[in-house]
Amino acid sequence: YQASTKVSSVRPAIGPVKGGTVVSVYGFNFVDSDTLLCRFGSDSVVARWVSKSRIECEAPAGQSAGEVSVEVTMNGADYTSDAVKFSYVADVTVSGISPSSGSVSGGTAVIVSGDNFLFSESLQCRFGLVSVPAAYKSSTELVCMAPGGMDGEAVALSVTNNGMDFSGTSVQYTYRASASVAGVSPATGGAAGGTVVVVTGSGFVDSPSLACKFGTAAATSVTFVSASKVECV
Repeated sequence: YQASTKVSSVRPAIGPVKGGTVVSVYGFNFVDSDTLLCRFGSDSVVARWVSKSRIECEAPAGQSAGEVSVEVTMNGADYTSDAVKFSYVADVTVSGISPSSGSVSGGTAVIVSGDNFLFSESLQCRFGLVSVPAAYKSSTELVCMAPGGMDGEAVALSVTNNGMDFSGTSVQYTYRASASVAGVSPATGGAAGGTVVVVTGSGFVDSPSLACKFGTAAATSVTFVSASKVECV
């Protein structure tokens, strides 16, 4: 006879319908056994014993989005009946980002578009191999602060709802050297505007996001000339 087994929680508590999430199951009196199993709804899978209070199981594919109970058995026959819930959710996808590039020093606020984002404490973006917290805006939009990177480095940006299972789709984010302004010519112009101002410096990039600002006023047009020169009106 063995002490009664109990399941108290699972982490993460959500995962994609396609399955594959490695779920840590917490509780009491888990025994290292050849017949140690987890059951998600009606589907049982082999469990890995970690300690008497934790085991790990790979969630099987779900039939559809929704909750199932997670139970465990030490002998392959007698399951717990604690009804701790695991939720299957639609796979997260990423379709676009804005801007698609940012400073090597990091800190760029990147708007990520996609589908099936969830308001979760584990919501994250991953830039290459580096994960950062994400701010949820809606099921189709979130915001992440880019970490630092190398000049010219292009990394895949993906998203996870549970801190573990990242989207199968990703978009490219590119790091650029920080732009700096060395001078402008002419240095004065009419109050009515319209003066073509040549801005010299470094780190300029020919992109749809290229912009000039005079004080708080945005230039009406910007022309890229080179990495060290742009023209602003």
